Amino acid sequence: MGAARARHESSARAPKTAREGACAPLSSSATDTLPRSAVYFRHWWGKEKRAELLASLDKETSYEHLRPSLPLGLPFVLVAVRVDFHLWPLLTELLAVSFPGVKTSRDAAVVEFDRETLELRLSHYLDANVSHTEMRDRCPEIMEISRTFKAEVVRDRLRARGRKFVRIVRYAYKPLDHRWLA
Repeated sequence: MGAARARHESSARAPKTAREGACAPLSSSATDTLPRSAVYFRHWWGKEKRAELLASLDKETSYEHLRPSLPLGLPFVLVAVRVDFHLWPLLTELLAVSFPGVKTSRDAAVVEFDRETLELRLSHYLDANVSHTEMRDRCPEIMEISRTFKAEVVRDRLRARGRKFVRIVRYAYKPLDHRWLA
């Protein structure tokens, strides 16, 4: 049995775990055909990549010689950038000051892309007619109990204080990522 056929049969028995759009780096031990000190690349795209890979076992495949660029971080894929790309300012130079941000420990409950969604969630949270059980069903994250956070006790205290103490602000959650925070 030829080596290509043996590889094909063993791969046919292999579990099919790769999903569409997955990337699988492959290396070749074919040292007789390619120099060891060079990097070569080939795209395998689309739904037929498995069949194409199997078909390529019996024939010579065209790989493109790569010269990974150190200023780009040595990418082992084909990239097309402007010649002066490495001269552009770094993101850390454009945003010279970095802060860790707001740590709420309840981001899923008090941070939102849409202000109206956050206002509605908070109005339910502060509504005395909404039970703790109902609130837990609507937004489990805000009612999650931990060793240091007693969700029902905190909610009762905040409901007693009332809505006037809640502020919703637009916040640069991360660089170039603005959200609403309560």
